Amino acid sequence: MCWFWFSGLILWTYLFLIDNILDAIAKLGFTEPTPIQAQGWPMALKGRDLIGIAETGSGKTLAYLLPALVHVSAQPRLGQDDGPIVLILAPTRELAVQIQEESRKFGLRSGVRSTCIYGGAPKGRQIHDLRRGVEIVIATPGRLIDMLECQHTNLKRVTYLVLDEADRMLDMGFEPQIRKIVSQIRPDRQTLLWSATWPREVETLARQFLRDPYKAIIGSADLKANQSINQVIEIVQTPEKYTRLLTLLKQLMDGSKILIFVETKRGCDQVTRQLRMDGWPALAIHGDKNQTERDRVLSEFKSGRSPIMTATDVAARGLAMAKELVSLHFLPPQFHIPRLPLRPKPPQNPIFPRRRNRTSSNDDGVPSNEVKTIAKFKSRHNYIRVIEVSRRSDHPLAGSRLLLLDTPGNIHSISFLLKTLTDSYFDVFATLPPIIPPGSIGVLGFGAGSTARLILELYPPEYTIHGWEIDPSVIDVGREFFSLSKLERDHKDRIFINIGDALDASVRTGFSGILVDLFSEGSVIKELQDPNVWRGLKSRLRKRGRIMVNVGGRCVEAEDSERDGDLVMVETLKAMSQVFGDKLFVLTLGSGDDSSVALTGDLPDLDAWKKSLPVRELRSFVDMWKPFTEFTLS
Repeated sequence: MCWFWFSGLILWTYLFLIDNILDAIAKLGFTEPTPIQAQGWPMALKGRDLIGIAETGSGKTLAYLLPALVHVSAQPRLGQDDGPIVLILAPTRELAVQIQEESRKFGLRSGVRSTCIYGGAPKGRQIHDLRRGVEIVIATPGRLIDMLECQHTNLKRVTYLVLDEADRMLDMGFEPQIRKIVSQIRPDRQTLLWSATWPREVETLARQFLRDPYKAIIGSADLKANQSINQVIEIVQTPEKYTRLLTLLKQLMDGSKILIFVETKRGCDQVTRQLRMDGWPALAIHGDKNQTERDRVLSEFKSGRSPIMTATDVAARGLAMAKELVSLHFLPPQFHIPRLPLRPKPPQNPIFPRRRNRTSSNDDGVPSNEVKTIAKFKSRHNYIRVIEVSRRSDHPLAGSRLLLLDTPGNIHSISFLLKTLTDSYFDVFATLPPIIPPGSIGVLGFGAGSTARLILELYPPEYTIHGWEIDPSVIDVGREFFSLSKLERDHKDRIFINIGDALDASVRTGFSGILVDLFSEGSVIKELQDPNVWRGLKSRLRKRGRIMVNVGGRCVEAEDSERDGDLVMVETLKAMSQVFGDKLFVLTLGSGDDSSVALTGDLPDLDAWKKSLPVRELRSFVDMWKPFTEFTLS
């Protein structure tokens, strides 16, 4: 093999590439390699491990893909039941599909087969491709692990491993999955790690997975953004953001494509819905869209038929967009953990307030430089983060360790609190103990462990608490980072944390009290609007048993953007009223319709109930319970 350098570039013909690849290069119109390709190809073709750092859009895909094709051509042909020779891991479905498209262009001419394995799409075709045998597999970590565990493929033949967008995969919490996958690959493999940035976490991963690697850097190792992009930052107050967005769209809609980044999936849908109502051709793409819908949106956007696309970070990297693309970031500047008052006032509005103008000037969040991430990873149900807020922070959460569950039903769920309610109160879960009437308590759904802990701290020794979690990882994190094991050990006769399904587990035990988390599973939303479901739950209660249910409308919309949260609350409460009649009460916490709770049964003596609460500031919650008939449905 030999190559000649000409102003930092290599002529195609001096690369040790097979003829079919050179033919494909010529027919696809490539004239010369990009800088990262020119530096990366010779290193990769020597069989050495390689770290490649370059800005997004620099041509990293071909920098590892063409050497992969050469590598495959030098290996023995696949035998029966053999897995792939090349494995490429990518953080998102969109990037994986894009890599597959490039692989197909060049692989067809050289007889190299490839397939794309990702979540959100039917498994049948993917399983068929794996069992048929393919030389190259492009995969997202979660779906690949599913395929490995079901023995649809294996990694015994993998000798060429690519970690694309490694920094993004770590940001998304895929490190445990990456380690699990790499542990099944032979140690004498060739590994190529590609990244747009070079943070310490990526450097640590590279030291563990790569052996004496070359390092190819285009630009700076501290690269944060593509320097060829003109960036403008505007500080805009939250109520003015949308108006400013419309002004920019009027200025920029001159044939350009507009990509608008929004922080959350719910926010993405809201912005898109409002834009379409105002006459703008906008579509949305995010992780809750199925693959068919995501493909359709991308096709409409790339073709220009719908030149405005709102997106969460699934589109932040690796999507091959047109050069006329304009990117707008409709994002908050802070790590948002909301403030809640220590002395909540009874709500002035009915239980179904409109969802406009929610933002308070006092709800200013915690600055990101005052938050430290201790651990983060992805479980089957959640993106889980354990964070600590600086003790110097001017915020009720100062000095606290928090567990954040980034799921559709937990927009900013905070649980397993280090501080007890005697220090501060700041979350829907933290308000549950003072609003649960006396009696045995069964807690269901996400956050159950944290709720059980708070009840344990607040209620007398004669109370027994059963917590049911759907996600085992939440319990594991609680035991590792929040002393839950010690609580279970010290109070083994009072606290029982279990894993189970929300509607079955607690009812079978015959608890006299049930707290149903309406949003722990999407299907539960519809089930709880059926009076027959409530009749069944009521029939299985012990004598004087109660049911408490979260009916927060905003959480409904986060779970299913196509549904109206207010309407879901109305339907749920109407179904309950058909079964429980005048034995139905409703409480709306300070945050509005996202934290409304319904309770069945007779209310106990309110004065005695308030006296039993150890924290005076929390007693006002008792007076917030109102009969369902006193609320006006809108």
